Amino acid sequence: MDFSRSILIASIAALSFSTTAYSGSNVWSDEPELSIQLRGNVPVYKKYRYLRADLSKLKGVMSVAPLERTAAAESYIDLPLPDGATQTFVIEESPILAPGLAAKYPEIKTYRVRSVDDASITGRLDMMPTGFHGYLTTDRGVVFINPDATDSNYYRSFYKHENQSDKSRQFSCGVESDSSSESFVSRQQKTSARIENELLTYRLAVGTTYEYSRAVAGANVPNTQAEIITAINRVNEIFTRDLGISLQLIAGNDQLISTTLGGLPNADTIALLLRSQAYIEGVIAPADYDVGHIFSTGAGGRAGLGVVCDSISNDPLDPYKSKGVTGVPDPVGDPYYIDYVAHELGHQFGANHTFNGTTDNCGDVNRNAATAFEPGSGSTIMAYAGICGDENIQTSSASAGGISDDMFHAGSIAEILAFTRAGLGNTCDVLTTPGNTPPNAEAGNNFTIPGFTPFELTGTVDVNQANLTYQWDEMDIGTATTAATLGTDLGDNPLFRSFPPTSKAVRTLPRIAALKGSGDRAERLPSLNRTMNFRLTVRSQDGGLDEDDMQVTVNEDSGPFTVLTALTDPIEIDVLQQQVIEWNAACTELAPVNCANVDILLSTNGGATFATTLLAATPNDGEETVTFPDISSSNAYIKIACSDNIFFDINDQKITLGQGTGVVLSSTGAGGSNNCGTAASATTVVGVPPTTPPTGGTTTPTVVPTFDVTAAVAVDVNTDIVDSVDDVTNVIDVFQFTGTDEIYTFTLSDFSTSDLDFYLTNSDGKVLIQSAGIDITEQIRVAL
Repeated sequence: MDFSRSILIASIAALSFSTTAYSGSNVWSDEPELSIQLRGNVPVYKKYRYLRADLSKLKGVMSVAPLERTAAAESYIDLPLPDGATQTFVIEESPILAPGLAAKYPEIKTYRVRSVDDASITGRLDMMPTGFHGYLTTDRGVVFINPDATDSNYYRSFYKHENQSDKSRQFSCGVESDSSSESFVSRQQKTSARIENELLTYRLAVGTTYEYSRAVAGANVPNTQAEIITAINRVNEIFTRDLGISLQLIAGNDQLISTTLGGLPNADTIALLLRSQAYIEGVIAPADYDVGHIFSTGAGGRAGLGVVCDSISNDPLDPYKSKGVTGVPDPVGDPYYIDYVAHELGHQFGANHTFNGTTDNCGDVNRNAATAFEPGSGSTIMAYAGICGDENIQTSSASAGGISDDMFHAGSIAEILAFTRAGLGNTCDVLTTPGNTPPNAEAGNNFTIPGFTPFELTGTVDVNQANLTYQWDEMDIGTATTAATLGTDLGDNPLFRSFPPTSKAVRTLPRIAALKGSGDRAERLPSLNRTMNFRLTVRSQDGGLDEDDMQVTVNEDSGPFTVLTALTDPIEIDVLQQQVIEWNAACTELAPVNCANVDILLSTNGGATFATTLLAATPNDGEETVTFPDISSSNAYIKIACSDNIFFDINDQKITLGQGTGVVLSSTGAGGSNNCGTAASATTVVGVPPTTPPTGGTTTPTVVPTFDVTAAVAVDVNTDIVDSVDDVTNVIDVFQFTGTDEIYTFTLSDFSTSDLDFYLTNSDGKVLIQSAGIDITEQIRVAL
């Protein structure tokens, strides 16, 4: 395990701020590995940076932070990142405690931060008697800064996706709903949303079982209350950013921490849910809170659907605002805060499940067909990441390491905004106007693309702001999948998973890693005729949000659009030489795709970016001569993209660029527009291959195969001797068509008893269909 042994944050030269406060030097210092061993701590995480904090200085820096959304001078704090770097952040106090609770615990403070260098990097901090906690959202992933379990002077800074346990989540949740809530949100979930200059604050009551308090704080009430605040501070980061919602812990919240063993049914979520109202309202008046929840160490979570503000209950089985419970054996960190607490609160605010799988916990009544937007288990907060067996899409190599990503799917955002802005949730909140105005999101035009072909979605905004992040979600609901069908285009099911928002407005589908063969079954190319729906969500990171929709129509009669250069084997290419690049246009030059021209681009960094344009707006005819610039690379790729559409392809194998060591590529005749189309009913033309060996061949078929050609129009059928195809010499005659460019179905029967291979080629010798002793029926468009 690597540990940085140097003191990373040196004293910073004195800076003069006429209207700011700043004191960040010498707060953090890297702790050598030897010191960790001497202290006897066994690291819980796999990869992290270990540091010592000067708590006195850290508290001093945080104590001068101004209250959020005030005109006070800005204050700054340095925070250590896992990779050894440090970033400076603007820090503001962001209270989540009601004044009465804050007065009782003055040593507890919560904050929000944003990076000085990159305003899209934001987060939440807290200072507790038990130590400091930090959560930062970056393009590289979520950063945690957590205190050592035994000494709050020592901290681990780590990326969430690098350190989650390999153990999958073990518990699912249950949703208590009534038909009115269900139908209301179902009507709303496909409407794109906007949050502008509004923040809704709800009073949250969090009770605990004795077992929870014992697990997180040794049954110490103040420390248990501190852990609850840490959890809700983390949840508030997501709720404020995605939903324009803030949760405020009520004044008497510490009175809801159970100190009696057996006082609440800890292990039975249903029994605990039925007790929740009586327990909370035995201490808190019904009029003094808007939503209630109980933390436990029991078997998962359960919550009412759309129950916030609901204050009418004549029976423990009725939906009610206190109906929410969450429990796991180790109730700390994002596996608890995000996968369970935020998830169950999401139900209480009106959101349904979003996964489309049916395996393990995704099965039975847990899948909600009206909101099943995510492939397999899904990966967002309202999905079931990690608990759906062979349909889990959030693996240890994914962004969150087997647990949920910390964001809501656009479908969940629509449901919650409908509930809180136009439903029951609009009856008990306190509305403020914080000025969180986002720009207008533009998802772009609708396009028609070929089947089996990757594409890119690019969003834009009307006003460029440094703090914006972008998230693309597929909004299709359709046929449920199983472990066997996940990753298969069924004609209406979601094919593309969601990823956390980033500062980049472009989404490549599938992601480059999946396109280069990672086998991600939640990133699969569409192959059937269908219309896919996508939503762009643009966040201003302070509760402002705007969304826009677009559609991609898939045409299965064209495609796959394929780069043929370096398709099967790595190649070396001489730079500063004219080189022939080939691709299969696959009928994309024809209607309905109508791609007349393509751009040929070069990447020298493994496909991460394609910064060099080799040729722009060249005809989409399958072949072009280009000159590679004088750039050396052992990891180059070629991208050919339609000039006025969103589809593209990248060659499969690595290209090495250099001088004098590579080859000069010439035309192979493979480029063009072939291998696409569907069957069309029309006249049948029957041809019979010869019964004698072709020129250069040695074998006579023992059974003469029957070769049927079905075309949309009558065609001329000629015979042509082919001596070899792909170095195979035992080839019977194949039919070469000299008629109109048309769609055909080829049926080869009685061939399974033949000892010959069959090939159908175009006039350039490119193999369109082949069969090795197997009867076949193939559909293809032959471009003549």
